[in-house]
Amino acid sequence: MVAWKKILDIAGFGFGIWMVARRYSSKASGTFGISFKNPVPGSTVTSGWGDSRAYRNGTHYGLDFGAAKGTPVYAAADGVVTRIVKTNSTTAGKHVIVRTTGLLASKNGMINIRYLHLDSIVDDLTVGQVVKKGQLLGKVGATYGPNSAGKTAPHLHFDMSGNQAVIDRYIEAFGLPEGGMPDARSFGIQFPCEPFIAANYKDTVRARSSSRGIEVR
Repeated sequence: MVAWKKILDIAGFGFGIWMVARRYSSKASGTFGISFKNPVPGSTVTSGWGDSRAYRNGTHYGLDFGAAKGTPVYAAADGVVTRIVKTNSTTAGKHVIVRTTGLLASKNGMINIRYLHLDSIVDDLTVGQVVKKGQLLGKVGATYGPNSAGKTAPHLHFDMSGNQAVIDRYIEAFGLPEGGMPDARSFGIQFPCEPFIAANYKDTVRARSSSRGIEVR
């Protein structure tokens, strides 16, 4: 009898975790009508929304996926490549930007996803190319620049930004994060990725994000 009780308890616990995961997954995918893939499976998120930058002043508006140099980086969602930089000319280093369209069709919703600090980019990737979720884009590198040497371990910096329709939808679903949203940039208004990317978050990152009113998957 005791053995059966333990089995039922374990089954119930597992079902509870599955239900919570399903709820978060459904809410996240329902926000924009799509689901997102972890771009670096098996990695650990070492820095999140609102953290201080390790190598220069400013606030970090994205996720850093810590992984060994050369680890594959995959597209988190379907989209069209809008920018490829294969030189380390700025702190962004080698990077790719993919625009995910078809969101909130009646309001022309649009999300730009940036994959920064790449060690290399797939040779035949071109601007204008349609990529599918899970497609290889490049490999993990590290922050580039004279002030960053030795201050950051290899990682992918990943962030999302959208137009006003996307930001309005995010706030409707998740609320405004502590400190609000940063000013618009050439690629859009950045918003927290944590609700959309299921990943292994460091406990400290998870705690800081939660304290800022950000749901973490």
